[in-house]
Amino acid sequence: MNHYATEQARLFRILYFAVQINQREGIDIVGWIFRTYPDSRYSTLTDGELREILTHLTGAGFLGHFVRGASGWDRPTTEQQETLEAVLQELGWNGTGDSRLIALARQVAGVDHVRFLTRWDLDRVLRRLRSKCRQRNAAKAKRLQRRRTSDGRKPNNYSATGVSV
Repeated sequence: MNHYATEQARLFRILYFAVQINQREGIDIVGWIFRTYPDSRYSTLTDGELREILTHLTGAGFLGHFVRGASGWDRPTTEQQETLEAVLQELGWNGTGDSRLIALARQVAGVDHVRFLTRWDLDRVLRRLRSKCRQRNAAKAKRLQRRRTSDGRKPNNYSATGVSV
């Protein structure tokens, strides 16, 4: 297979995904293509025409989620990012560059770094981190309870008598 065929296939694949995603939202990209290029079909579009179509769709915002580093509809929300920072601080981890978080993102979502997470992937990572926090807090409470009763006596519970300590 030559380079021309693979490039054209890649352009058609991007166009196909754009059509599929935007059809779900009720946007008729196919109708626009046939109005712009009236005497053509998909198979007769040249590479130049395909690039022109994709450039126009990107400029109009229909392909924003295919561009690297774009702030598209599937990017994590600011609320999710703030929650992530709060949970990481509670765990005592070193922010989004922490190797434990990167390993967790790789395990949960199959991405190489946290910056590649979509909003749904980040939601799964946050659920896993919150679960870690709950487990850590439960273990801490259990250790504290064992330490209080390590001498064999029950801890004084003055709350039943109404006396505060």
